[in-house]
Amino acid sequence: MKRTSKGGLPRPQPVESIELNNEHTGRRLALMLLFLAAGVIFLGYAVMQMLTPQSEWITVEAGTGGGASFSGMTIAGKTGTTSNNFDRYFVGYTPYYSAAVWIGYKDGNEKINASGNPAAKIWKQIMEKIYDLIIIGSGPAGLSAAVYAQRAMLDVLVIEKEMVSGGQVLNTYEVDNYLGLSGISGFDLGMKFHEHAEKLGTVFVSDHVLRVEDDKNEKRVVCENDIYTARALLIATGAHHRKLGVPGEEALGGMGVSYCATCDGAFFRNKVTAVVGGGDVALEDAIFLSRLCQKVYLIHRRDALRGAKSLQESVFKQENIEIIWDTVITGIQGENQVKALNLQNKKSGQESLLEVQGVFIAVGITPNSQMFEGLVDMEQGYIVAGEDCQTSAVGIFAAGDVRTKPLRQIVTAVADGANAVTSVERYLIN
Repeated sequence: MKRTSKGGLPRPQPVESIELNNEHTGRRLALMLLFLAAGVIFLGYAVMQMLTPQSEWITVEAGTGGGASFSGMTIAGKTGTTSNNFDRYFVGYTPYYSAAVWIGYKDGNEKINASGNPAAKIWKQIMEKIYDLIIIGSGPAGLSAAVYAQRAMLDVLVIEKEMVSGGQVLNTYEVDNYLGLSGISGFDLGMKFHEHAEKLGTVFVSDHVLRVEDDKNEKRVVCENDIYTARALLIATGAHHRKLGVPGEEALGGMGVSYCATCDGAFFRNKVTAVVGGGDVALEDAIFLSRLCQKVYLIHRRDALRGAKSLQESVFKQENIEIIWDTVITGIQGENQVKALNLQNKKSGQESLLEVQGVFIAVGITPNSQMFEGLVDMEQGYIVAGEDCQTSAVGIFAAGDVRTKPLRQIVTAVADGANAVTSVERYLIN
C-alpha cells in the first residue's frame, strides 16, 4: 500500500532524487545529439565524395610509348600488379574507393585493373574527357563543321596542325567566287572563318595527329602531345601541294622552288619566273606573278589549259605571260638559288634549258589522309564518303578536299562541314 501524507496525497520525493533523474536524462540527450551530429557529418562527407570523387584522385603517373610495365608497384600504400607492357598508360589511386588503378592500352586494346572496379570507370572518365565530336583540321570544312556543331550544342574539339586556321585558303591571294565576299584575300577569309567558330565557343588545340583508334563507341585521336577521345570523329585534313619529283626540287626548296605564289611572289619582283601546271591554281599564280615579275613562263604538259575559262582569258591578256605547251620539267638547276629549268617537249622529245630565277609548282594536290590508312576505305588516297560525309567506319566522317568528290572549292568544303554535322547528330542520337 502506497504511503500517503495527511489528507491522502502521495508523499513528496526528496529533492536530490529529482536532480539525479534530470542529470541522467540530460546526458542521454547530449549523447543522442552527438551521435546525430556525427551521422549528419558522415552522411554529408559521403554525399560530397560521391558527387565529386575526382577530388580524391592522386595521379601517380601517365605516359605514352616506351613499353611501360608495372609489376607489384605500390601506389600510396596500395599495390597494382600487371605483367603487360603498354603503348600508353595512366596510373592513379583514390582513398575514397581504397583502390590502386591502372589503365593501359596495347595495340589499341584497353585493359583495366583495379582493386575496386567502380573506381576504374570513374577514373577513366576523369583522365580521358570524352567529347561528342572531334574535328581534325581547321580549313573551311573543319571550321564550318565547328560552327554547326556549336549551334547543335555538341561538345566539340578542333585539332589543328598549323598555328593559323584556314587551310589552303590562306595561300590564295584573292577569292573571287565566294558568295557575298568577292575580292577578299584568302588570309582574311580564313581569319573570318576562325573568328566565327571561336566566337561560338569552339575549343582549339594545336597538335600533330599520329593515328586514330576506333573502339566502336569511342574514337581516340593519338597525337604527339596528348590523346583525345570522342563519340564521333570528323576528318577534315584537306590536301597538300603535289611535287614534280625531279632532280633539284628538294635541294632548292625555299631557294627559288615554291608551291605558293601568294606567299613567296614578293621575293621575285622584277625577276623572271615560271609556273608549272594548267589548272585553276596555276593560272591564278601566273596572273598574280605577272603583276610583280618582269616575265612569267607558264609551262603545261598538254596543248590546252584545264582551268576556268575566265582565268584562261585573263592569262591570254597578260603581255608578260608566255605559255610553253606540251612540255615537262625534267630537272631544276642552281646552287643555293634556282638558275634554270631542264625542259622536254613531250611530242618531239626535244630538250632545252630555260633560265629563270624562281619556279612555282602548281600541279595538283595530294589528300592528307596517310594517317587514316586501314581505318577507312580510300580511292587514290581520298577517303570514300558521299554527300552525307559518312565513311566506311561507323561514327567516322570526312569533309572537304580529303574526301572523294567531283569539285573541290571553298564553298563545297563549307557545305561539307554543315552536312557532316547533320550526319553526326543523327549518329549520336541513334
